[in-house]
Amino acid sequence: MAIDPRIDKLIGQSLLDHYADIVAAPLPDAILVLLAQLEAKEKDA
Repeated sequence: MAIDPRIDKLIGQSLLDHYADIVAAPLPDAILVLLAQLEAKEKDA
């Protein structure tokens, strides 16, 4: 069953908008701490 092209376009745009919001959001502090720990371990290696 084919999706109406207008609905397909609307869904696609909605997904792009949500993705842009997620990418623009700052990383949680817990993730930043983990990344800093990983970077420190890589420097020691």
